[in-house]
Amino acid sequence: MKKNKSVFEAGECILLQERQEAWKSILAAASKFSDRYQIDQKVIPGRLGMQLQLCCHDMLFTKYMLKDLAEFFLLFDDMSITTKTEENYDYILSLNYYTHEVYVDGKQVRLWE
Repeated sequence: MKKNKSVFEAGECILLQERQEAWKSILAAASKFSDRYQIDQKVIPGRLGMQLQLCCHDMLFTKYMLKDLAEFFLLFDDMSITTKTEENYDYILSLNYYTHEVYVDGKQVRLWE
């Protein structure tokens, strides 16, 4: 049986240079954030952009930290949360930043707004 490709696998990806350049400042902000709150991080390149994983153990988020988190999260296009990780973290926040536009059959597929 033939496996159907996802829209992202089948589509044409076009690099957005300004978003790729902006990733450098986002990564610098991520390093500061990670250092400030002693949170491990991983950067995972993907076909459509970059993913920053914040690898966390149970922690209390104070009002001050929540404000920082909210501002930090707004730098990214979307986020998911994974629990019960193989790396023995309590949860991982995966923050995606898209550096490419995707076109399928000549029509743009919106990844973020």
